[in-house]
Amino acid sequence: MVVFGLLTTVLRLVRPSVFSKLDPMKDRWGERAGFWLHVFGYSVAPFVTGVVITIQGWSGAALF
Repeated sequence: MVVFGLLTTVLRLVRPSVFSKLDPMKDRWGERAGFWLHVFGYSVAPFVTGVVITIQGWSGAALF
């Protein structure tokens, strides 16, 4: 999840045309809100979740 979040962030800067769901989100939610919802949902949330899961794993906590 950490790698996915980092990869989508880099791709967003280098080749934003790769994201097919970005334009529909902008159309539905508006230019600014659609962009930030897309960034949060596809870059920030996976990255943060991956970091939290990794830290929990290193500390010995089980997910299930």
